[in-house]
Amino acid sequence: MTSPPNSWLPTFKKCLGVAVGLACLSGCVSAGIQDSSHPNSSSRIAYLAYSNDYWQVWIVDPSTGATRQVTTSAGDKTRVTWFGDGEALLVCTQAGRLLRVDPNSGYEELLPYIHEGIRDAAVSPDGEWVAFSATAGETADTQDLWVVRITGSNLQRIVRMRNLQAGPSWSHDGEWIYFHSGPVDGNNDILRVKRDGSRREQVVFNHGLAFEPALNRDDVLAFSSNAYGNYDIWVEAGPYQWRGVAPDPAVDASPSWSPDGTEVVFESARAGPLNLWIADAFADPPSEPRQLTAHEVGARAPQWWGMHGGAK
Repeated sequence: MTSPPNSWLPTFKKCLGVAVGLACLSGCVSAGIQDSSHPNSSSRIAYLAYSNDYWQVWIVDPSTGATRQVTTSAGDKTRVTWFGDGEALLVCTQAGRLLRVDPNSGYEELLPYIHEGIRDAAVSPDGEWVAFSATAGETADTQDLWVVRITGSNLQRIVRMRNLQAGPSWSHDGEWIYFHSGPVDGNNDILRVKRDGSRREQVVFNHGLAFEPALNRDDVLAFSSNAYGNYDIWVEAGPYQWRGVAPDPAVDASPSWSPDGTEVVFESARAGPLNLWIADAFADPPSEPRQLTAHEVGARAPQWWGMHGGAK
């Protein structure tokens, strides 16, 4: 059983998405009902919540707030992403292994072992590739970016830089991988690299600790950063221009886009423990978000999938 964290941010810096342990989970209730005619109503959001001593994968219906637990195996789960067709989930474990999980039955298939220390793997939209970060064994403060086929073949390190490269997220066409880069205890920028490592570009810089990039179906970028003191969600408003989404003094992180690319779901501590909230991504001025989950211990790391093909 994992132990309680002292705060959210040190856990992120130390573990880059590794599950933080807490005491117990008493369940959750809906905190908002969305009209079934909404364009994102026929969709699902996968996320992590604490249950029976471990962080497990759950799914919530964004239109009703109804939740259900998906995984039940021992061991903390540290990240979940959707295969593009919505028929399976790629799940990372604390032990550095990858699972393909049926979101309906919860059946877990252990994928071939590919590398030590994987925490943040993300499957490509076509389901053929996995991007992840992992140490190469040089120093504890070094994580590089890798890609590998879902079968475990064609392992390739595509980014080797100083400090940490983490949080990979795929562009909608599967050609680019976005990630955050920087030291453990300093500011991070967001970069992108071609899947084969042939080209690398900086996308977000001088924005504090910027991390957890996410792309919508039009490859509009969202991320979290503390550029103005608080950890808020930001979305692209023009070339190198960013607009805050539902700012709040509490921690907001882990954005993921709705299928139609107009809303973001994210984790927030604005009402106590981390839980999932949904906000209009482009409201100007920012609109009030609505709370989606109410886990007593917390919910985090959401990934939205829907009829438009799996928002990242």
